[in-house]
Amino acid sequence: MNRHTPRWIYFHPSLNGKTWQVPDGSTILGANKTIDGRGSDVIWQYGYPDNNLPITQPPVIAPPKSGQIVGLKGELIMTGITHVGGLGWPYAYQKPWFSNGATDGLEIWGGSNYWIHDNTWKRMSDESLGVYHHNGGTPDLITFSKNRFVETKTASLIGNGEGSKNGRITIAYNLYSTMVNGRSPGEFRCMDAHVYNNVIGFVNDEGMRVGRNGRVVSEGNLFDLGCDAPVSGPRVIRYVLPGELPLGVLHSSGDIVSEEAKTCPHTVDSGYITPPAARPFDIPYEYTLIESREELLKLVGTPE
Repeated sequence: MNRHTPRWIYFHPSLNGKTWQVPDGSTILGANKTIDGRGSDVIWQYGYPDNNLPITQPPVIAPPKSGQIVGLKGELIMTGITHVGGLGWPYAYQKPWFSNGATDGLEIWGGSNYWIHDNTWKRMSDESLGVYHHNGGTPDLITFSKNRFVETKTASLIGNGEGSKNGRITIAYNLYSTMVNGRSPGEFRCMDAHVYNNVIGFVNDEGMRVGRNGRVVSEGNLFDLGCDAPVSGPRVIRYVLPGELPLGVLHSSGDIVSEEAKTCPHTVDSGYITPPAARPFDIPYEYTLIESREELLKLVGTPE
């Protein structure tokens, strides 16, 4: 996987049910790769299974294993893989949250043309699927679609605010379970993000936050949040971080927020603009926006 020779990587049926232990450190993917797990049952294990169970106790294996997959050169398609971190399960929303372990999933550090589609991300003790401006580079032309985030600490940190220019990303039709702690669909910096028709069911921490130089167009996303006083808060639906300059821009159109979330005293939902104000950037492709809550749940799935 780390060579730059073009490869289509798929999995023989004899590998069904098998687990690959992702090595410590950062495993750098080579360019021009299609990693195709369709029709197979393959698990990539980041960190040691249940290494911080219970989360308020020291790791079972110390120091905790830290590993991640890194896309640096671009030209990557990844589909059909189940990615599992070292976060112990079941966990509780209590302090110190997820303090043991540092397993990321896939981080995109540079290059262009990424399609991360139809993967499952679970039990990560840090970001599940993220984007990072590495050494001033600008990851660009990225799509996250139909991924499922379950039983995991956070979904996506999109950009770190150090890019010389904004990259472009589309996030669509992803399902964020109620047991995802935050950053669902993500926290954005130095990226132009078109985020539409995702189902977000978390009950805790950040939802969509925009920081330095981020520009987000949010359309037809379903924020199906609960209201649970014992967990940390406030729960953020849409928010522009006021202390990060230049200020980000969040344009929202047709988002659906559950009545429970709207009336919850622990919920923050502010800092965005709506039509008829112009979008902060042009979207260069055609797409069909699902506007019905029922149709969106039928297509994307219901949070559990």
